[in-house]
Amino acid sequence: MIMRIRPVWLSVVFGVLAIGSSSVTGGGSDVLSSQSSPIESEGIVGSSPSPSSTSTSPTSSSSGVSEAERELLRAEAQAVCDLYNELKPVNWKDPCEEYTEEPPCNETAFFGLSCFDGHICSISLGSRTTKQGTIPQTIGNFSQLRNLDLSHDDINGVIPDTLSRLQLLAKLSFWRNNLTGEILCLQNLTSLMSIDLGSNLLTGTLPLWFSEFHFLLQLTLNANHFSGTVPPLPQSLQVLNLADNSFTSGTLDISSNLTCLLHLDLTGNQFSGSIPSSIFSMSSLNYLFLSRNQFTGSIPPELLCSLNKLSWIRLDENFLSGTLPTCSLSTSLGSIQLSSNQLSGDLPATLFVTTVKKLLLQNNLFSGTLPISPKALSKLLTLDLSSNMISGTIPQAFWVSLPRLNSINMSHNLLGGSIENYNSTTVIFDLSYNFLNGTLPLVLSEGKFVHCQLEQNCFTCNGCVMCQCNNTRGPSECFTQIAPSSSSSSSSTPQSLPPSSSQATSFPLSMPVSVSLPPGSMSASPPPAPSSSQSQSQPPSQSHSIPDDSSFITSTHSSSNYVESLSSSQSMRSHFSVAILLLASSFFLYFVM
Repeated sequence: MIMRIRPVWLSVVFGVLAIGSSSVTGGGSDVLSSQSSPIESEGIVGSSPSPSSTSTSPTSSSSGVSEAERELLRAEAQAVCDLYNELKPVNWKDPCEEYTEEPPCNETAFFGLSCFDGHICSISLGSRTTKQGTIPQTIGNFSQLRNLDLSHDDINGVIPDTLSRLQLLAKLSFWRNNLTGEILCLQNLTSLMSIDLGSNLLTGTLPLWFSEFHFLLQLTLNANHFSGTVPPLPQSLQVLNLADNSFTSGTLDISSNLTCLLHLDLTGNQFSGSIPSSIFSMSSLNYLFLSRNQFTGSIPPELLCSLNKLSWIRLDENFLSGTLPTCSLSTSLGSIQLSSNQLSGDLPATLFVTTVKKLLLQNNLFSGTLPISPKALSKLLTLDLSSNMISGTIPQAFWVSLPRLNSINMSHNLLGGSIENYNSTTVIFDLSYNFLNGTLPLVLSEGKFVHCQLEQNCFTCNGCVMCQCNNTRGPSECFTQIAPSSSSSSSSTPQSLPPSSSQATSFPLSMPVSVSLPPGSMSASPPPAPSSSQSQSQPPSQSHSIPDDSSFITSTHSSSNYVESLSSSQSMRSHFSVAILLLASSFFLYFVM
């Protein structure tokens, strides 16, 4: 009896042990899991993380941060949602439901957003929106923003006051929108290096506090409705574009401390008086545009001869008078536009130098003869002397010295003589309304001209074989005689003439400036943009950000979970086999003993 009781007791004991070991393994005990693998104990894979740490939801990266940081992330997420609702950026998905705790920093579906350390640091949506909305008030929630580009997006309304909270902002571009109101909200943004608010409907005067923007390199406010005077500006400025506004009808009083200025554009305002001498001290100046104002007086010699880096000067459509300076021009000058003034006297020989590529002097009162010598204009591409009182003959060497010329207009003058030696490939050729005579050169019959005008002269036809000029209106007698022999009576009539070369050529309103950020700021710098005279679709400014580790952590957690689940399933199968063997041995002992 005693011998048969022991097996029963043993079988019960072994059965309890088997069931216990199986339940402990299946329940994921911390003790077993901590001893299951030496690899896990060394921390290479790690123990099974808690469900909150393995979650791949947008709120996963906010764990372990302070409540203040969470509030900042929630505010940025709300700002992204509002930006989406107001402007509907191209190819964005709706972030409002999925991203409520933090901004979408690890998503490729939000093109134009860049992040650093979990915060939005750059927004570049130039020409990438589909809704004509407004800038949301929550734009000020992006506390770490360095770059904000909402150019060419048809945005309405005013610039929100909350923009003043973006203390780290280095680049701001709202170019080509429909923004109204004033720009007082920019006062606290002293870290700005580039401001482009051109082509809007902004009003008011320029505030005095612009002089406190010590890092500012570019200020572009063209094509708005600003008025008043130009206040003192920071010495760091390199690009100043105030064209096409309504600035004061008084004398231009621009500071002489802008020694770093490269580009000055004051076109299309109401400045009057003489050209300010403070411009002469801008030794770094490359581009000077003062056209379409009310400047009077003569052109100072320093303007054409002392600014050694000046390459393009525009003084057209003013009330300038007197003669041109006879000093030697700066060798850097490539384009001179002095048209539509009241300039008079002879054309100085120093004006025709080898570096000039564009010379526009039309609609003035110049007289005398052409002081052109061979090889004097070897690089000249465009020459316009029309609507003056230039007389004498055109030197025969004139045509030889212009190998690259593609546009010449000397119409409405008093020129005489012959042009028989003309043998150029000029595309635009206008000598109409002069007193030229002789036979026409054979090259005029080759049909290489886009625009050719020779009417109102005294040419002889000589059988009219050489008088045919493609797409042109020539001397009326010649073209009347050759019309019957032409394949079409309209062959010598221009179908569509290009615009007159006297029209002003605009310079780009904003220039890319390569700069270094001030200490303590980090800019997601976009590449040069295009400027307002470039294509309407301004090249997007691409932002570069430092990626965070959330994607790496997520992938590591996923692989860790897979390894642990595989190891756990193998361990469960082995313990279950042991339990079956223990039960079988207990029953065997019971029946045998």
